[in-house]
Amino acid sequence: MSEDNKQVKTTKQPTPKKLTMAKVKRTAKEVNTMSSYELNEDVAIKFYPTFPESKIHELLQEVQNILNYLNEIGEDITDDELGQHVFLLTIKHFTDLKPQISDKFEEQLQQMSQLIDAGYYKQILNEVFSQSEIDKVAKAMAELRSRYEFLASIEDNTKENLKVLELKNQEMFNTLSKEAIRSRVNNNIQ
Repeated sequence: MSEDNKQVKTTKQPTPKKLTMAKVKRTAKEVNTMSSYELNEDVAIKFYPTFPESKIHELLQEVQNILNYLNEIGEDITDDELGQHVFLLTIKHFTDLKPQISDKFEEQLQQMSQLIDAGYYKQILNEVFSQSEIDKVAKAMAELRSRYEFLASIEDNTKENLKVLELKNQEMFNTLSKEAIRSRVNNNIQ
């Protein structure tokens, strides 16, 4: 046989399985299942080993609500304070402490302080949650911040454009007013 006539054997790649809603349902159920972690001899906590995307979205929504609230009352929050608060919300949304952690910002600050003082805040963040899951929240927060900054820049540009238009409109109004006055004066003189 000539080399041209040799057939090359190819290994057939397995065909990927079709995505079904049954598979989606199974995977979602797995992701939304809590595990237990012993914080010490007599205290355990339930948590999500894999952070469900829907719960990350809930956390981001709560961050947005807090930022809107702080804006309404004229309070600022530093990046460091916001970061600490996001970690508290991570504990809230991805453990069984959610029903016990308040939805009110001021109460959350007290509860965060209590968790820190009791030593559970760092322990949960460092021992219970995996770094890859915390990174998911950090990435989502970075995307949220980027959107806020983008919208803020659009708002600033819009305000600047409105000022320019107001100045131009004022100049046109002044010019038209002067012309109208001249026209009346000229009509009265004639």
